[in-house]
Order: sequence, then structure tokens, then C-alpha cells
Amino acid sequence: MSSQYSESRPLHGSAAQTPLYEKMRDYAHSNKVQELLQKMTSDLFIERPASPVAWMIKWLSEEQKRSESD
Repeated sequence: MSSQYSESRPLHGSAAQTPLYEKMRDYAHSNKVQELLQKMTSDLFIERPASPVAWMIKWLSEEQKRSESD
């Protein structure tokens, strides 16, 4: 999976003010990405499944179904 962000290139300082950063921030905010990740991470640490990736895939699938039914 390709990403423009990596731990070796964190977003801080002047990089946090770039148009790319603003687009990323606006996207994350408008799609409630941080809330979603916090909820999933909290549930993950409560459940502590043997296979975290499989669990997250299932969790996201179930969350999508819940959000579509609202």
C-alpha cells in the first residue's frame, strides 16, 4: 500500500500548513476518520483478538453496515 505519509516524514511545522495537509485534514474531518479510528482502536484493545487485521476488517465491514442503516 502506497502512502505519501510515513513515520520518516511526519507532518509537523511548516509541512502542517501545506495545501496537501489541509486537504488531508479536511477529508479526515468531513468523513469523521479520527472518530472512526478511535472507536475501532478502543474496541480492538478491549477485545485483543489473536488476528488484529482480520478483526479490523470484520469490524470495518460491520461499521459500514451500521452506518448505511442509519
